[in-house]
Amino acid sequence: GNILVLVSVATTASLQTVPDLFIGSLAVADLLVVIVQQPCLIARVTLDGSLGQTFLDVLNSIGNLSLIASVTSMFAVTIDRLFAIQRPFRYAVLATKPRALIVIAGAWGVCALLTVMAVLLSEGESITGRLVLWGYVSILLVAIVLIYFYLFIVAQKHANNIVTVQAPSTTTTGNNKPVNQKQERKAAKTIAIVVGVFITFWIPFLSFTISQASVSGTPAFMRVFYWVWSISMCNSAVNPYIYCARSIRYRRSFWRLL
Repeated sequence: GNILVLVSVATTASLQTVPDLFIGSLAVADLLVVIVQQPCLIARVTLDGSLGQTFLDVLNSIGNLSLIASVTSMFAVTIDRLFAIQRPFRYAVLATKPRALIVIAGAWGVCALLTVMAVLLSEGESITGRLVLWGYVSILLVAIVLIYFYLFIVAQKHANNIVTVQAPSTTTTGNNKPVNQKQERKAAKTIAIVVGVFITFWIPFLSFTISQASVSGTPAFMRVFYWVWSISMCNSAVNPYIYCARSIRYRRSFWRLL
């Protein structure tokens, strides 16, 4: 599914908008989970006794990178939606693909830096790196939720204003802005669904990870922890179905590729 998203964004002109580029970045993070982290987790569960610390560090690093890259990509597209709805005219001028690509590259650079910091600060029994990582993720998730709460209030006000001032004889030109605003709101709702699904899948894992420090990784805890971790990673396979259900552009592109 994530490969379909990436190929669609790369080959379909209508899917090469700024928000679609951020969605592509999110698909890369999800694909990293599917093709690397999930197989590594299976190996960790089945061969735990024979795995070296280096392998475990690599697995943790990949997991951390994919997680914070997903959250950072969602934060970026959330800011993009905020800008598009609040400043539509400036957005049309400033939100260009080259700038979006620079933001995406910078975001992945920050994610890589945080991943390295988490490893360096987690030597021995220290949980400092973990706290830094989850603190970053938690701050972004709270910011995303607050921004979408604000966006839906603004969108509702816009919808009420359009209903109030729009006359039956409005021309096609006069309808352009309402139509665009409607499209922006629909895009914002789609990303909000993605964020909601992400939080649903990952909150149990984040809670277990933080509580791991108090139970010292007992065998019973780790068995449950691996199940929770596996469930959280299933989120990476869900997003393409959300895009397909919410966007006719993605549905058409997926059918064309299949």
